[in-house]
Amino acid sequence: MATDASSSAFHLILQPLADQLPADVARSVAAFELPVDVQDRLGRFADKSTAGTLTPDEREEYASMVTALDFVAMFQAQARRRAARS
Repeated sequence: MATDASSSAFHLILQPLADQLPADVARSVAAFELPVDVQDRLGRFADKSTAGTLTPDEREEYASMVTALDFVAMFQAQARRRAARS
C-alpha cells in the first residue's frame, strides 16, 4: 500500500492529468476493473504470500502488481472527481 508521502506525490502528479481527461474518458477510467485472469493471479500471489510460499520472483511480481494497483486506484479516484465535475 502507498505511504502518505507517496499518496501525496501521486495526487500532485495525477490530479493535473485527470483534470485534462474528457468526462467520458474519466468515467471509463473510473469504471476500469482488472481482467479476471489478472485478478486470479493476484489472488494466488496473495494466498501464497499469506502462506509464506512465494518464490523470490513471485514476490517481486506481486510487489509490482500492488504498486501498479495503488497507482490505478489513485488515478481512478482522481478520474471520479473529474467525472463528477462534468
